[in-house]
Amino acid sequence: MAAYGQHELILSATSLEGKRAAVNFLLFGDANNSPPADAMDFFNSTGAWATKETGLNMVDFWIGGLAERKNEFGGMLGSTFNFVFETQMEMLQDGDRFYYLSRVQGLNLLNELEANSFSALVMRNSDLGDEGSSHLPANLFQTPDHIFEVNRVLQTEIDPKWGNPLKDLLSPLLVRRDPGVDVDGDSFADGGYLKYTGDGHVVLGGTAGNDTLIGGKGIDSLWGDGGDDRLDGGDEADVVHGGDGDDIITDTGTPVGDADFLHGDAGHDVIFSGNGNDLVFGGSGSDFVVVGEDAQEVFSGQDNDFALGGSGGDFLMGNEGDDWLEGGDGFDTLAGDNSELFFNSTIIGHDVLNGQGNDTDYDGEAGDDIMVQGAGIQRNNGMAGFDWAIHKGDPNGANSDLGIPIFVNQQEFILRDRFDLVEGLSGWKHDDILTGTEQPIGTAPVQGVPLSNNLTQEGADRINGLQAILGVERSTNPDAVLLNPDDGSDILLGGGGSDRIMGKAGNDIIDGDAWLNVRIAVTGMAGLTSAEGMAELKSYMLAGTLKPNQLSIVREILHEGNGTETDVAVYRDVSSNYVFTRMADGSLRVDHATPDATLNLSDGIDRLLNIEKLEFGDGKQLWVTGQQATGDLTISNPNPSVGDLLRVNVANLLDGNGLAADVVITMTWQAFVNGQWRDQATGVEFRVPGAIQGAPLRVVASFNDRMGDAETLVSAQTQAILPRNQATTGVPVINDLTPTESLTLTAVVSGIADADGLSGGNFTYQWRMSSPTGFVNINGATSATYTPGQAMVGRTLQVVVTVVDDEGNPPVVLTSTTTQPVGDLIVGTNGANTLVGTAWSDILRGEGGNDTLLGGAGDDLLIGGAGNDNLSGQAGQDILQGDAGNDTLDGGLGADSMTGGAGDDTYIVDDFGDVVIEGVNGGTDVVRTSLSSYDLTDNVEELVFTGNGSFIGTGNAIANTITGGSGNDYLFGMGGNDQLFGGIGNDFLDGGDGVDNLQGGVGNDVMIGGAGADTLSGGSGDDILNGQEGNDILDGGTGSDIFAFGANFGQDRITGFDSNPNGGQDFLDLVLLGINAGNFASNVSITGNNGNTIVTIGTDTITLVGVNSTTVNIGDFYLEMPTTLASNNGNSSLIV
Repeated sequence: MAAYGQHELILSATSLEGKRAAVNFLLFGDANNSPPADAMDFFNSTGAWATKETGLNMVDFWIGGLAERKNEFGGMLGSTFNFVFETQMEMLQDGDRFYYLSRVQGLNLLNELEANSFSALVMRNSDLGDEGSSHLPANLFQTPDHIFEVNRVLQTEIDPKWGNPLKDLLSPLLVRRDPGVDVDGDSFADGGYLKYTGDGHVVLGGTAGNDTLIGGKGIDSLWGDGGDDRLDGGDEADVVHGGDGDDIITDTGTPVGDADFLHGDAGHDVIFSGNGNDLVFGGSGSDFVVVGEDAQEVFSGQDNDFALGGSGGDFLMGNEGDDWLEGGDGFDTLAGDNSELFFNSTIIGHDVLNGQGNDTDYDGEAGDDIMVQGAGIQRNNGMAGFDWAIHKGDPNGANSDLGIPIFVNQQEFILRDRFDLVEGLSGWKHDDILTGTEQPIGTAPVQGVPLSNNLTQEGADRINGLQAILGVERSTNPDAVLLNPDDGSDILLGGGGSDRIMGKAGNDIIDGDAWLNVRIAVTGMAGLTSAEGMAELKSYMLAGTLKPNQLSIVREILHEGNGTETDVAVYRDVSSNYVFTRMADGSLRVDHATPDATLNLSDGIDRLLNIEKLEFGDGKQLWVTGQQATGDLTISNPNPSVGDLLRVNVANLLDGNGLAADVVITMTWQAFVNGQWRDQATGVEFRVPGAIQGAPLRVVASFNDRMGDAETLVSAQTQAILPRNQATTGVPVINDLTPTESLTLTAVVSGIADADGLSGGNFTYQWRMSSPTGFVNINGATSATYTPGQAMVGRTLQVVVTVVDDEGNPPVVLTSTTTQPVGDLIVGTNGANTLVGTAWSDILRGEGGNDTLLGGAGDDLLIGGAGNDNLSGQAGQDILQGDAGNDTLDGGLGADSMTGGAGDDTYIVDDFGDVVIEGVNGGTDVVRTSLSSYDLTDNVEELVFTGNGSFIGTGNAIANTITGGSGNDYLFGMGGNDQLFGGIGNDFLDGGDGVDNLQGGVGNDVMIGGAGADTLSGGSGDDILNGQEGNDILDGGTGSDIFAFGANFGQDRITGFDSNPNGGQDFLDLVLLGINAGNFASNVSITGNNGNTIVTIGTDTITLVGVNSTTVNIGDFYLEMPTTLASNNGNSSLIV
């Protein structure tokens, strides 16, 4: 009224106090005056104020205040004030940066905010929260019916009663026992005890002792404070705070749709939430939480907690610490940490999540989490850390594929378990199908320290027995990476049963018998050391005989194999593309060494343990466990004799462990000697030696299968080996069948063979000579070599070899081919000797003097020695050596070798097989030959043709003199300053390099000087002379000669040039220079000089000695032919 009233007394006041005083006067007057006469009309809008604004309609908003009637069904405020308060709270929320919970999603701060209340804010920020203060209602705006305190000093009212003596006696409204009384009869003093049995809304406040607080049928607030308290809110939606200490919190009942708020606070608390959609906050310490039948939400809080869901769809969060979370019969969501929606939780908790068979949503979050699979559909999101999906307790065989992603919706996958960032998979006791990842995985990058899915040494130590499966040495660095799954590497454990396991991409670790078990270890309690789940421990926890901090999670590798199952590792490529290696620890290394490029996949390098069989994309299966090879080994002759060549054949070779295409099989032949089988030789074939005569044989085939295991097969044994004398083959060979006195002969026995063995020392020798009565032994000639002397000249020789084989069979006598008669060794003196050989292969040595050596028949060696010797090999293929002096060497018939030695030697060559050998500085040597062609060998200076007909003679690199004969000869000087004499006939002479002198002689000759300043003389006949390069001197001689010139012919001189067209005219040939009648005048200059004619062509000149230049014209030249023909009415003529 003071704010809005329009009465003149109110409006005339200038202050708030004055306006309030005016309203008070209108209502009550004062001690001296009554209220104005219009006061009642003003208050009731009557009389003069019936049509005037009193100010009532100017009020912005009417509020009923705390006196307004409360709403039904638990409302604490009237409707108007409720609206104002709600609006104010919403405005505060809009300005509160913490209010929008997504901003702190995934943090412990969210858990604190969720558990916070207005009462808690007041208690933290005022003395109402101090020790010794009475307790507030959990809902601060609720006025409780009673506030009861265990500490009576803090209670402001007397404990109420029913007002009915009998009822107060039988069931008091408030049951109280003061602290210090032994309530539970355990002989220990307990805290206080309060139990409210009424239906009002009450506050029960505890103390620092071990109190028992039990609410009634209303909406109660229980504060346990310190101590190990027992708290039960009773019926309705209660709020319970355990406070510090190891509390046991229960809930008798909650109406459908309502929710209790149960706070364990600090300490190791046990919370049984009961019915209702409760919110449970474990707080700090290790807590044990069991929820009721309705859907509930659990914030386990800090440290290592245990939470068990009920039959509703529960949301269980482990929060900080390594937590054990079990779902119930409903569709539960289990989050290991704070349910970080962005998958980047910074809280590292190594949690165990067990949905207990129904459909479950797992969020492992950061840490190495283990998610238990069951009959329902599990969504497994491991997030950061090396996470596991295990099938312990699954009533059926597993069929889990880590490659099925979370959001897949294909029909064949819609009812399958899904996986994301799960690196380990374990079966149990059934026949499981386990499949690893196909593609590399990894966590999303976040700010700060990056998260990882690696299995570290610390993570391996957390699971008992895992280190042995990994197959790596334990590291002293807890952060050492033992397995990096970023390339698709997984750990797949089959457990019991016959499992099928496919690792797919990456370097997987596969164990067919091992499985990952999780259980709860119990300490400090007699008779109970372990539990499979929380249900086994509920009664102990509720009774207080077991506390949560006595529990811990055990992760361990167990083995279920009993030797009867067959675990199969499945690979996608053909078997030939894999390499298998048996490791020292018994594991098998499977290396996808050569992946099929068309498949675009690689199975990596896997480590296999307790796997019995491998299966491949081509359908082939290989056993891993040792399988005995089978096959047939057959020896070619089951009744062998000494000397037999036996062969072993292998057929139907099979090995369950596989055989490589290039498998190497070693065949070992064994004989049963002195009571045991002894190795004799290796190979497919075996020649039976006499040393094992009488013993049976067998063959042992040895090889490695594809698993690297050594395998053997043994053939059936033969009968005892029979004796046999196998024929000796071959004959001895004398190394020289044309022997000569003084030259050693050798009996060669390498061509003799005996299947019974010739290991050495098996031969004896006897040399024999011819005689009038046949061959007789040569006394003392019993070695493998023999040197015939003078007495053997003219005799033929042979050698007889006696052979004894390794089996000791009777000797075999073998006779060589007979030699020719032994030639003579004839040695002259230092005088002039004439030595004549025999009809055999002789050696003639002239020694000093001018000797004549005649070899005669046979392949002779003639050595002239010092002096000018005449050597004639005569018949046979002889060797002639002139040595010092001017010797004449004539090989005679046959292909002979002739070496002149020092001096000017003459060689007579009459066979194309003759060889002339002349050394450097060996004199001026000449070859005289009647052959149709001959090329001078090195260091020989002269070549003379002595035969008839045409001849082709070729010089060498030094200065040669080559003389033709009476035929049409072709002489080539080659290198050096040569002299070539054509002689009679139409000859072709080519000087080659060097300054050469070419003499054509009689006949129409062609001469080419070649490089160098050459001299060419045609002689008689119509000759063609071409000096080529160099300043040459050309003389055609008699006849009509042609002098040809090419490019760069130099400064040439021609003598005896005949320019007279009448009889024997000579010509200059310029065709090679490209000069024709059309360009002759511009390219050719003809001038006179001192009685000579000078023909100039470019920089080159031709000097016609003694020729008047006036007599020389274009008619003295041969020119290039024209390229066109002139036509004259169809009759063509060549224009020159």
